[in-house]
Amino acid sequence: VVPAPAIGRSPASLNQTVTEGEDAPNQQFSVWNSGGGTLSYSVSENAAWLSVSPLSGTATAETDSITVNYTTAGLAPGSPITIIEIAAPDATNSPQIVAVSLTVDADTDADGVSDILDNCPYEPNPLQWDVGGVGPSSDPDGVGDVCQCGDVNDDGFVTGLDGTYVVRAALNL
Repeated sequence: VVPAPAIGRSPASLNQTVTEGEDAPNQQFSVWNSGGGTLSYSVSENAAWLSVSPLSGTATAETDSITVNYTTAGLAPGSPITIIEIAAPDATNSPQIVAVSLTVDADTDADGVSDILDNCPYEPNPLQWDVGGVGPSSDPDGVGDVCQCGDVNDDGFVTGLDGTYVVRAALNL
C-alpha cells in the first residue's frame, strides 16, 4: 500500500518591509510531497497586493518553487497580513498555509527613503546629504542639508549663497 501524499512547505511564513510608493521584491517558498504517491496541489491567496505563480502543480520526489509577486506601491503605511493556502484533496494534512506579513513604512516627502531612515522626512532629499550643521566648519549632524536653514557662511545673512555652499560641500567642490 502506497502512503497518501502530504504537503510539505517551507518557509511557513514570509515577511517583507517596503517603503511607501514602492513594490516589494518578489519572494519564494517551496512545496513538496512529504508523503507517498503523487501530490496534486493548488495555491491560492486572497490579498489584492500579492499574487502567486504557479497556481497549481504536482510533486512526487521533487521540490516546486512558488513565486510570490508583490504589488505594494499603492498601499498606505501600515502592516497588512494575509495567508497563502496550499490545498491538495488527497493529502493527509491539507490545507497548509504560508503566513505573509508586510510592513509599509511611510515616506512623507516621497523621496524613496522611508521616514524612519530619512534624515529630513518632510523635504525630498533622496541622496540624504548631510555635510554638517549650520556654519562652515561644522560636522555632519544627522539632519539632512535640505532641512537646515541658517547662515552657513557666517556673513550675517541667510541667502542663496548659503545654499550654494551646502551644495558645493556635498559635491566635494
